[in-house]
Amino acid sequence: MSDSRVFHPIGVWFEGRPDWAGSPAEPAAAAVYYDRCFADLAAHGVNAAVVTNTPVPLRTTILAAADRQGLRIVLDLPEFHPAIRGDGPIDEAAVRAEARKTVQTLGVHDSLLAYQIYDEPENRMVRNWLAVRDIFAELDPVRPPFSCFCRAESLGLVTARTDLPQAVFDIYPLRPDTLENDLTEFDSTLAAFRDAARCNPMWVVLQSFAKKDFWRYPTFEELLAMADRSLTAGAEGLFFFLYQSLPNHPEQLEGLLDNEGRETPLYRGVGEAASELQRRLNGA
Repeated sequence: MSDSRVFHPIGVWFEGRPDWAGSPAEPAAAAVYYDRCFADLAAHGVNAAVVTNTPVPLRTTILAAADRQGLRIVLDLPEFHPAIRGDGPIDEAAVRAEARKTVQTLGVHDSLLAYQIYDEPENRMVRNWLAVRDIFAELDPVRPPFSCFCRAESLGLVTARTDLPQAVFDIYPLRPDTLENDLTEFDSTLAAFRDAARCNPMWVVLQSFAKKDFWRYPTFEELLAMADRSLTAGAEGLFFFLYQSLPNHPEQLEGLLDNEGRETPLYRGVGEAASELQRRLNGA
């Protein structure tokens, strides 16, 4: 089992509910689906996935598939969301008991890289986020809790109080009216997050998705430019949001695969980014 604190991901955000991607959710069929997807990701240079919305009965199924395919998984744990977003302090005994059960159940899988305890926490949640984070860090020190931040201010509130094994943040700057190759917003947001990360290793989540009337796909050149600028800024890992298109998801997001599971032209950019990250890590 490798330590997430010394891991350099080229990863994707992955929808854990097979039915939202148009596939059966029964456990045996889900295992086949996860195996197929993870083998495809590995073949494209991807070594990690952040998995959201996985039904509890399928958690061990998805981790077992990742074990077989050699992928590392950050698994979202929504049962801890109420404690983090609550107005008062957490019930430490209750959170610890639930966290211990989670670690004992899921921690047997070598593919498990980290526990995502909340996605995009707000400023007001930082106190409780830190409390839940500390409990998990004590119970499973080699798999530090994980969250992706969408506001530099929130990340800065955390890094002002503690060091992080990785400062993870997303930047989705391309809306329908954004001019092609205009990465002004990306650059300013990246600079703000880099300052907020302080000296903690940065993992950057890049826009590789579309949503009608809200976000547009990047061009191939824009995707590579965002990856290059992130690495130049010092990022030690990259993620791409999103792998699957989700015709049955409430937001009907479009990802690196289309609704029929075919590769979009952007998918090749993930492999190129993987090669470039490895080249830079090797000092080439």
